[in-house]
Amino acid sequence: NFNGTLSLSGNYTVSGGVANFGGTYAITSAQTLTISGGTANFTGTGNSVTPNTLTLTSGTLGGTVPVSVSTLMTFGGIVTDTGGVTVGSSGTLTMTGEPSIGSPTSGGVSLINNGTATFISGNTILLYDGASLVNNGTFTWTPSQNANLALSESGTGNVFANTGTLNVNVPSGDTGTIGATFNNSSTGVVNVKTGTLSLNAGGADSYSGGGTDWNVYPNATLAVSAGTYTFGSGSTIADFNGGPGTFSVTGGGTAYLNGAGTVDTIS
Repeated sequence: NFNGTLSLSGNYTVSGGVANFGGTYAITSAQTLTISGGTANFTGTGNSVTPNTLTLTSGTLGGTVPVSVSTLMTFGGIVTDTGGVTVGSSGTLTMTGEPSIGSPTSGGVSLINNGTATFISGNTILLYDGASLVNNGTFTWTPSQNANLALSESGTGNVFANTGTLNVNVPSGDTGTIGATFNNSSTGVVNVKTGTLSLNAGGADSYSGGGTDWNVYPNATLAVSAGTYTFGSGSTIADFNGGPGTFSVTGGGTAYLNGAGTVDTIS
């Protein structure tokens, strides 16, 4: 437990055990924070955690102090910090393995991407008890097989919110699922480039950017397979580059189409 004043010019590393930072400290943009095991909790008033690079390959980042990453975040562990984690507009977020936002004992956690994010995996981003995954930048998802992009693991109110660009590259013949409420708003655009993107937990589109916000590429499919999804009056679902693309409502899904649609196939 660090309850006094901590002033380091070097980098911070937690590789095991529990490190509680509760005194006076500042991790600056000239430093890196690495959590490769164990738990690091950042609490206290007036403290700042703004590393240049955050590497969270395993272990847990907890506490209450907001964390802001300016350049690079590698995320494969668990975030339970109720102050949330934000990747800056010039930053890069790389997700690996099966990262978790929140935990069975810590809810209301947020991860915000304002930069460039990639998730290349057959695994899932787990959301717990009111967690939010927010994309205001560019987010590219390239699973290696059938997979969930975001899954409500437990609790209610888990949300994936997009105001940026979401690129979906699912292998042909496979399905990528969003298993948490998905809200697309403001200038958010979804590009379904390959395979099938299935919305399985409902949500709403309130796009207001003009043009097309759901681009379905040739031979790709956008599906509402469970829950209720409402496409607002400003939304457009369209073939990209001539198509043919497909929009489908299957299983227990319900879709309200209040905007425009120009995809080649609707089923």
